[in-house]
Parts: sequence; C-alpha cells; structure tokens
Amino acid sequence: MTEAPAIEAAGLTTDAPAPDAAPAGFWIRAVARVIDWIVVITAFMIGFLNLCVGTGLFSINESKLDRSWIDYIDKESWVSWTTTLAAFVVYHTIAEGTLGTTVGKRVLGLRVVTLELGPPSFRQAFKRSAASSSIRSFSFSSRRGP
Repeated sequence: MTEAPAIEAAGLTTDAPAPDAAPAGFWIRAVARVIDWIVVITAFMIGFLNLCVGTGLFSINESKLDRSWIDYIDKESWVSWTTTLAAFVVYHTIAEGTLGTTVGKRVLGLRVVTLELGPPSFRQAFKRSAASSSIRSFSFSSRRGP
C-alpha cells in the first residue's frame, strides 16, 4: 500500500486503509465559497432590513429621513470590514464545527475532515476559519489611496 507523500515526508506511517476522502480541487472549492458568500450576504441583508424596519428608518414620510446614515454605511470602514470578517468566521466555525460542512460545501458534496477523517471540533473549525479568512481578507484588501 502506498502512502501519501505528505505523510511519508512528515515521518508518519499508518497501517490503516487508504482514506475515502480526497482533497477537493480549486474550482469546486471556489464555487462552494461563492455559495457561502451568498448565504452570509443574504443573512446580512435580512438582518439589516430588520434593523431598518425595527428602528423606523424606513418611513412613509421621506422628508424626515436623514441621509447621513446611508452615507455612513456606504463608505468602506474598519467597522464594516471587521464585521464582515467576523460573520464569515462565525458562520464557518458553527457550520463546520457542528456539521463538518457549510451550505456551499454540502451542496457540492464536500466536507471538512481531520487527519483521522472525522469532523473537526469547534476549536479546530475556529482556527481553520480564522486563519483562512484573515489570510484572504488581508491578501485581497481593497485599500484605497492615502
């Protein structure tokens, strides 16, 4: 039986049968990520609309509507960036920590597993989610000029 090169390089050997789980390719994981973005953004929009309706920001008399809050949320700020990052970390931690998969991964038949092929713990899911979200957000940050 041939073991995976990464396992051999790490000096880990096992007599267990070959795993039935194989790493997914880039494109299928990218599509799963897009589905997850849609889920999180939809949840944000529903929460935002509930906030607006609950606080009376949507009113029949538009002359009373103060546009300053629209201008504030329209700007890119550290608050929106941090909130979005936190939402993705929480979503992935809960989904992967309880089910071993997110909505996007489930739709495409993917799952997150540990080296022992079991579902990750909450701690493992949090570490994985925080690391990947941070790397992505810092790598693709859309910072504007000075």
